[in-house]
Amino acid sequence: MKKLNEVLLSEIDEFRSLGHKFLKGEVSKMDFKKASGGMGVYAHRNGKEFMIRFRIPSGIASRENLKLIYDFANRYNLKGIHLTTRQAVQLHGISIDDICDAMKEGIEKGLYSRGSGGNFPRNVAVSPLSGVEKEEAFDVSPYALAVGQHFLKKIYLYKLPRKLKVSFSNNNDDLSHVTVVDLGFLAVKKNEKDYFKVYLGGGLGRNPKLSAEFPELIESKDVLYHIEAMTELFINEGDYNNSGKARIRYIMERMGKEEFVNCYKSYLEKVKANENLEIDIKEKFYPMTSRCNIPPYKGGDNSHTSLDNPSKLGGSTNSNQVRFIDNRKEIETAIENPRLVSQKQFGLYSIYIHPVGGQLSLKDLKLILEETENIEDVEIRLSLTEGLYIRNLNGKEAEILLEKTKHIGGVTRLEHSVSCIGVPICQMGVLETQRTLKEIVDYFKRNNFTKDVLPQIHISGCPNSCGVHEIGKIGLCGKMKKINGELRNVFELHLEGDLGVGKTKLAKYYGDILQEKIPEFLYELAIIVDDSNEEFSKCIERNEEQINKFIQKYIV
Repeated sequence: MKKLNEVLLSEIDEFRSLGHKFLKGEVSKMDFKKASGGMGVYAHRNGKEFMIRFRIPSGIASRENLKLIYDFANRYNLKGIHLTTRQAVQLHGISIDDICDAMKEGIEKGLYSRGSGGNFPRNVAVSPLSGVEKEEAFDVSPYALAVGQHFLKKIYLYKLPRKLKVSFSNNNDDLSHVTVVDLGFLAVKKNEKDYFKVYLGGGLGRNPKLSAEFPELIESKDVLYHIEAMTELFINEGDYNNSGKARIRYIMERMGKEEFVNCYKSYLEKVKANENLEIDIKEKFYPMTSRCNIPPYKGGDNSHTSLDNPSKLGGSTNSNQVRFIDNRKEIETAIENPRLVSQKQFGLYSIYIHPVGGQLSLKDLKLILEETENIEDVEIRLSLTEGLYIRNLNGKEAEILLEKTKHIGGVTRLEHSVSCIGVPICQMGVLETQRTLKEIVDYFKRNNFTKDVLPQIHISGCPNSCGVHEIGKIGLCGKMKKINGELRNVFELHLEGDLGVGKTKLAKYYGDILQEKIPEFLYELAIIVDDSNEEFSKCIERNEEQINKFIQKYIV
């Protein structure tokens, strides 16, 4: 990492100078964006302030990194931080000099922004409960981290047509979106051995596409060969002239699925012939916890493998483990809460925290850091839904943290909705998505509607789909539309998207609704669903005529 740090530190002075030229009007917005994206920095819409996006490797947030992010936010008088839909953290509203100073200090302390934007491999996504989830094939975290390290060590060398997104999912729920990204790996157990099912060429945004399935299972140790094969294919076959078509899905669209897969196989063969990239899962890519060495939950998957000793399933039987199990009545909890998840490790829990729109206030970040400081083996992982999980809690610790954090966000799926940062911050955004989400949540509160009948809503401020609206059961996409000769703010309404291996589908577009009517529309929809006594998707399916008639009242 010494060489990497030296290279990245050497780039900062030149970038600082470019930033000041941009502020003076000597560099255009587009030219600055082309350079700043690769540094993980974007100018705000006002052209005076900036955002920096820090890579949190696969959302696995070390306390050191979170404390440093808190220190930055506190130092620069920010109200909070933004948790992204790619398991990263953004700081908004900072001067170019403070951006560069934070970048420098981050590099020196192991917190990087390089390549978190622009035409670079993005943060490698992973299911946030991987390693503790009862229904999982195996823990994909070490593989995701290995890929992230592989990208980072040469992040300054990449010359890609556009960004490259890689994801790892630990089960068919596909919480990391392997079925709709450039390159996805799904954990599969076969004959007690770990494999990955590989997905190719998916992506959201303009002209969204589902991923194609690679025809063969691959051994888990071969992941990096596939990373390099896709990277080389992208470099050689991607469109460097038209940024609107410079994604892997357009290569597959141009070639056709069969030819694309064959092309991918040819690159794979070349990489395997010329490089040695096998992953040894005995390596300790991230810290295993002593609490995780107790036997897994008996009702779940018992195949979790310790990275310290891959031949040992379920952990050891040391004295701490016995003491822990002997005290199980003290550590279990009988409470039920939508934010509480029982882990496969007996007696341990994770809790979910979802600040509205991913906007975590500084005081709440401080609260989380303070309340978890003395918890043994605690882990904090960011989700792809703008929230975070606190993992490896015993029952008492979980109860305390649920109480301490109950003011952050809410417990219903509606309150856990996803929104991009939107206007007035994003240069590309069309509508104020964060404001709209807050208005939705407030509208339901004013009408005392607390029933959990609507699914999570996914809101994007433009077709770039940072809110992944195409795979939401309810998706909203912002745009401007001329109505009666007047340009108005509207959201496209997308319904019945889905995510999950074997069921991922893109949502159906129903029409456009005025931005100011969205809260009222969703409230009336919630009443219809509640009155039907059916789950949302069943209600939409079985009452299609009634739902369509209702929707048409709002379509403009």
